[in-house]
Amino acid sequence: MAKEKIKCTIEQLGDEGSHLFCKGRINGKKVRVLIDTGASKSVLSAEFASKLKSLKYIQVEEGETSGIGPEKLEAQFARLKSLRFKSLNIKKLIVGTIDVSHVKALYESLNIEPFDFILGGDVLEKYRAKIDYKKKTLTLG
Repeated sequence: MAKEKIKCTIEQLGDEGSHLFCKGRINGKKVRVLIDTGASKSVLSAEFASKLKSLKYIQVEEGETSGIGPEKLEAQFARLKSLRFKSLNIKKLIVGTIDVSHVKALYESLNIEPFDFILGGDVLEKYRAKIDYKKKTLTLG
């Protein structure tokens, strides 16, 4: 597997720290990606999911997910045709879809462009992710 070096941006969240973002494509549509090393699974915003005509929802054992807030969230699961970063094309990735409107509202109050996809540990581990904050890059592969 070839290594793919992806340019990132770092957004300051006031006293809360910072978040790391990159750009990608899901099923051919441009998407802003939040890189979240603390998320065990990758997640698609329900709003963005509703815009993807080719999205296939599937049944999985667990129907709840935690994170992005204190309580459990109901989630549907979907299989993406593709998640693409430059020449790296990840096919048939299973992701949760959840409502992240409360996070988007916070971002808008901080004048930060919202995201539509959270890249979690499932992909970061499988593709041996390396984050270089100084060079602002994410390397997968």
